[in-house]
Amino acid sequence: MGSGGDAAIARRRRRVLFFPFPYQGHINPTFHLAGLLHSRGFAVTVFHTVFNAPDPSRHPAFDFVPVPDGLPTANPNTVQSAVELLLAVNRACEAPFRES
Repeated sequence: MGSGGDAAIARRRRRVLFFPFPYQGHINPTFHLAGLLHSRGFAVTVFHTVFNAPDPSRHPAFDFVPVPDGLPTANPNTVQSAVELLLAVNRACEAPFRES
């Protein structure tokens, strides 16, 4: 490969994708890790649900991709609702991940 190809590879950044679960204890550690990787040269993309969505203005160097969460407007308040939430998020987010 010539030097032009090597230069193109060097300019291309590695990208890491994050999809934090939208509950307490998941989002902040995810952004901490994302910040560390970004400081080491990685481009960061964060997939997130509408429920408990992060504020992109707090992380201007990251790309954000909202994905549908399939949740009803009411917040889950029972164990069964939490299980339904997990299943709904899995179903709703499968297609956007495949498309990216």
